Amino acid sequence: MSHESSCWVIVNSNVYDVTEFLPAHPGGANIILKYAGKDATLVYEPIHPPDALEKNLDASKHLGQLNADAIQSVRTAQESRKKTDDELRSEQEWKQRPPLSRMLGLTDIEVCVL
Repeated sequence: MSHESSCWVIVNSNVYDVTEFLPAHPGGANIILKYAGKDATLVYEPIHPPDALEKNLDASKHLGQLNADAIQSVRTAQESRKKTDDELRSEQEWKQRPPLSRMLGLTDIEVCVL
């Protein structure tokens, strides 16, 4: 669902009711609402620790895991979706980074990763 009175998201094939968490989300409710009723894994994983859902949501808010057909449907949708400009830019930058063997120190690594 995609409104503040009933909001759920999918992360790693698991469905979570995040309705009560919306006002407490440090990044604001709008980003969660943007992915409400959808798979949010690709935007969730890069910025959250693996245990963030377990730490911030009561176990009763884990509504269950998707069945095999639904998991395949989500994967197909993710693979066929159009990438955002930010994703395309990030992929291009990642491809252009120098090989690790050419990096001499932590500063070189930080410049390439950040």
